[in-house]
Amino acid sequence: MIFKLRWDREKFLTFDISPDDIEYVLGDFFLLDEPLWSEFWKPLNATFFDDSDNGKAIKVPDITVWPGNACLALNAIALEKLNHYLKGYGELLPIESEGNPYWLFHSTKQTNLDLVDLEKSARTISETGYVEMQALTFNEKKCADELIFLSEFSDYRDMYCTEEFKQLVESNGLKGLYFSTDLACVNEP
Repeated sequence: MIFKLRWDREKFLTFDISPDDIEYVLGDFFLLDEPLWSEFWKPLNATFFDDSDNGKAIKVPDITVWPGNACLALNAIALEKLNHYLKGYGELLPIESEGNPYWLFHSTKQTNLDLVDLEKSARTISETGYVEMQALTFNEKKCADELIFLSEFSDYRDMYCTEEFKQLVESNGLKGLYFSTDLACVNEP
């Protein structure tokens, strides 16, 4: 099964890096549009905040999604457990939050439309190039060799994973991710 990686904002604090900090430290926010970040990366400060509907999220996640950036944030425990598996799928970049080390996993594994079941998927592309998905289904056999990836179908905005990655996270007791089966986020907020 394929999942869209989401952050569990009802149970865990939401991860963020301020655009102002990115611009101040890296010099240009648009550097994040580059395919590889390790060439210009400098450690940034991250924050965690309560974005839950009930205002009661207090736990810092072990692993979570950086909303809007198709990246994961990992604490030291998550890095220790997943580092070996993530190699070959992206870059691990140092960050810090309140004096604690974290790592940003910037996914560089981009897949083309060959992995998408185009008969069961639908999207519209605006004149400006913005992609809005109505449905997304992957050809699971073609995804068998993937662990974690970005898809051309979503304009590489969202991160997807296989059952294998989900099992790695869960078997290591890592908390903070929500594994969504609604790949186009049509029925979920």
